[in-house]
Amino acid sequence: MISKSISRYRIVSKIASGGMGSVYLAQDTKLERSIALKVLPPDVAADPGVLARFRQEARALALDPDDPAILYNVACNLSGLGQIAEAIDCLERTVKVGAAYKDWMMNDTDLDPLREEERFKALVASLG
Repeated sequence: MISKSISRYRIVSKIASGGMGSVYLAQDTKLERSIALKVLPPDVAADPGVLARFRQEARALALDPDDPAILYNVACNLSGLGQIAEAIDCLERTVKVGAAYKDWMMNDTDLDPLREEERFKALVASLG
């Protein structure tokens, strides 16, 4: 997939992969900027419920990819889909941009699937 193009996006490198597909660093050849491009496998893309949540996530991140509230909500959605690593990535970005939602992270039932993950525990502990 590296160096191939999908529409106007040239794949540069693979960032991560999981149950919902793979995420690639890509170059938007029209806007001349780097983006993260998620590619869904056919079986996932065929599930209307998963596809609807994926579209919701994409629309939210398109508004402002560094908005901590958007990142937090995307993390909750990813957690609910079982995308543990991706959910924690979003929470880490939330903290990196300056938001500390420790109380929410500790009590939000949407994040229950993350509770036993060491990265999640370390992130919550880092908030003091």
